Amino acid sequence: MCAISQASRRNPWLQHTKRTDRWFIAAIDTGCDIPVQSRFPPGSGKAPAMIRHIVLIKFKPGIDEAVINSLFDALSDLGDQIAGMRGFDGGISVSPEQLEQGFKHGFCIDFDNEAARDAYLEHPAHQALGAELVKAADGEISGLIVFDLEM
Repeated sequence: MCAISQASRRNPWLQHTKRTDRWFIAAIDTGCDIPVQSRFPPGSGKAPAMIRHIVLIKFKPGIDEAVINSLFDALSDLGDQIAGMRGFDGGISVSPEQLEQGFKHGFCIDFDNEAARDAYLEHPAHQALGAELVKAADGEISGLIVFDLEM
């Protein structure tokens, strides 16, 4: 049994990771025969990283859920207009920890790379929807948290 198989039995994280580069490194280090697709383009020396755009929103008290759904639907529809936008997931928190601190809604959008994310940020439809989100947020801009994660 190769070392990665043994390690995955001791460390469940290894079984659930989707980070192919981590498996790739482990496979090189251990000599395991694991089929891996590298994210690194030939000759570049570095992978163009996927970007996960995460937005948490604290909406104003009493805002109608239909307004929130309409905003989320419009954000999701941007995927038809912006190349490199992989999809949209959004909704209300279902965390049993209840540590949202008022940020009960959120969404994630995955982009192929920084260029696709930047095109989204500059897109007029995104800017208009962003302005609507700010107006609907409790405390306007302080009612939003934006975090971009390189994947």
